[in-house]
Amino acid sequence: MEKGSLVERVHELLIKSRKAVRLYTSMGKGSQASDSQIAEWRDANQTLVRELTDLLASPQTKTVGPGLYRIREIFLSSWKDSEDELKKRHFELTRAAENGDYIKSSLLAQELVVLKARTQASQAAAHEVGQIIEKSKVPAPPIQLVSEVKPGGKVIEFPKRAVG
Repeated sequence: MEKGSLVERVHELLIKSRKAVRLYTSMGKGSQASDSQIAEWRDANQTLVRELTDLLASPQTKTVGPGLYRIREIFLSSWKDSEDELKKRHFELTRAAENGDYIKSSLLAQELVVLKARTQASQAAAHEVGQIIEKSKVPAPPIQLVSEVKPGGKVIEFPKRAVG
């Protein structure tokens, strides 16, 4: 695809994300759990808006493709980290409930609400950016070798995607 359509798709996602931020900001007060969920979704969209705005501010259209991969990686990483923490906290909640520690269970349940919302928001943002990459057939950034020096002077090279 031509670069113009890629930039147009990124701009459309930026507009969509700005609308989402306005929606989540304007939502009325609900329960503490729903406010926490709304805050996570708003934060994810604010991050997406900021990253897309920075990406589109670059005068070089060649950086849009690699920039999209970098943004997607940010949200994939957040998704994975949140999901890992979610599993850990879920285990702790189960253990606390089995032990009859209901105050700790209640606090962990509130944390789980936030973590679940963060996981879902990160997953959704990564998916949106991934859709643009897929529809526009943006080539993956080249793989670079990263050297790591191990104790004893051994140099080990690992393949790593060049991002941003």
